[in-house]
Amino acid sequence: ETTPLQGVAPPRHAFSVARQSSSTPAALNKSTNVILMYRMQELRMLSTVNFALAMAVLLFFGLQVALFVFNVMDRNDDDCGDPRDWAPARPRCGSPISDQAFHRTEFVASFFYACIEAFSLVYTPRAISSISSQPMLLRMVLFFDVAATFIPAVLVIANLEIFEVTVHEIEFLNELMMAFVNLVFFKSLLRRRRGGLDANAAWRAGALACVAPVVQLGVYNSPLERGEQYAHFIEFTFGAVAAFVTFWFTLDNWSAAEEELRCIKYGALESCAVCLPNHALK
Repeated sequence: ETTPLQGVAPPRHAFSVARQSSSTPAALNKSTNVILMYRMQELRMLSTVNFALAMAVLLFFGLQVALFVFNVMDRNDDDCGDPRDWAPARPRCGSPISDQAFHRTEFVASFFYACIEAFSLVYTPRAISSISSQPMLLRMVLFFDVAATFIPAVLVIANLEIFEVTVHEIEFLNELMMAFVNLVFFKSLLRRRRGGLDANAAWRAGALACVAPVVQLGVYNSPLERGEQYAHFIEFTFGAVAAFVTFWFTLDNWSAAEEELRCIKYGALESCAVCLPNHALK
């Protein structure tokens, strides 16, 4: 049992404090429970981390847009210049970026994004069981996702010519796991906004999340002359959509941490829509 918060007529909801007039400032709650101080420090840290993760997701989104543009302008040509030059910096005859630089950026960005997803789950202020009914499976998929993006990134940096096909196959297969993680995030966000999610909506969202990686893998392995380029179009579009879902999830984490902080300082615990499920499930 924790010592209840004590305050003078706390507002019905913590966010109502922001709507109060500056002439009638809300009084801070009082409590002898020292654990509240630890929780407030933890929430401030979680709020800061999730805001930073949201900004990092925006950088990944920008990279996906830039890579999409590079892919549009790709002429599928050979490198120009002195063959003794450093390969990533060697220009191409008509294309805006070298093949080495393009693929290194692509695979390192995928690893960067997998780390963001993992951190966003670890640093959520909500209970994991409120996000997924199978939290252990979600953790395993996330951490396997990190490993499955790190290995291709290292292979591409080491030697693109030898490992190009292998790393693309690994990456496109790994996007099925990325789709699963984003589907879990998306369902948890809808559940919070709507108070529930019907089975039909869940099946439709799951089907749409799996279509892009499967089509992308099929296009890459098809006999099309420029199958790799077409697969990259799907990849960067899918990456931009996934970035939007993760951005929404990190912002929701930031909002949940800020709301619980306001509840502790100004509101009543029973008025916080985030606090009660958190404490009941943790």
